[in-house]
Amino acid sequence: MSTYTDGLDLGYRPGSYFWAHEKGISLVSDIKGAQRRRLYAKALESGKEELLPSEFFHDSLGESERQGLGRIHPAFMGGEYLPTRARQEVEIARITIASTTQDVTCVYARQVGHRIHYRVVDEYGGDTLSGSGTRTSAKPLTLQQLVNFFLESWDLIACLDCNFEGDG
Repeated sequence: MSTYTDGLDLGYRPGSYFWAHEKGISLVSDIKGAQRRRLYAKALESGKEELLPSEFFHDSLGESERQGLGRIHPAFMGGEYLPTRARQEVEIARITIASTTQDVTCVYARQVGHRIHYRVVDEYGGDTLSGSGTRTSAKPLTLQQLVNFFLESWDLIACLDCNFEGDG
C-alpha cells in the first residue's frame, strides 16, 4: 500500500536504477559537480550545450580543473570532491546544500549478484556521515526506504546547522 504525502508516492519503487548504464546512456546525473550539472542541464534544455567548455561534459574533473573552477566561485567546488563511483555504480539520490561551497551528499547503488548494494557518500571522506552508510536490498528501495536510509546515514540537520549557524 502506498502512502501519499504532498503528492509524493512514498511507496513508489523504480523498476531498476541501472537501465541507462546498461544501455550505455550517459545522464546529467553522471556529472559530479553541482554547478556544472546545473549549467549543463540548462544548456541542454535550451539547445546550447555547444557553448559550454568541454569540462562541463566530463563526469569528474582533475585537480587543476577543480581548482580553476573554484577560483571562479566556491560554489563550483560542490560535488567535485565526491568519491569516484565504483565500476557499474550509479548515483540514485543527491542533496545539495545551498551554501557557499554547495556541499553535496549522495547515495550510490550497484548490482552485486542478486542484491543491490547502497552507500551514502559525502565530499569529506565520510566525516559528515552519522550511520553505517551502507545497506543492501533484493530490489530497488521504495522512496520512503531511500529517504530513511539517506537520513539515518547522514545528519542533514547537523550539516545545515554547520553551514547556516546564526542564520535562522
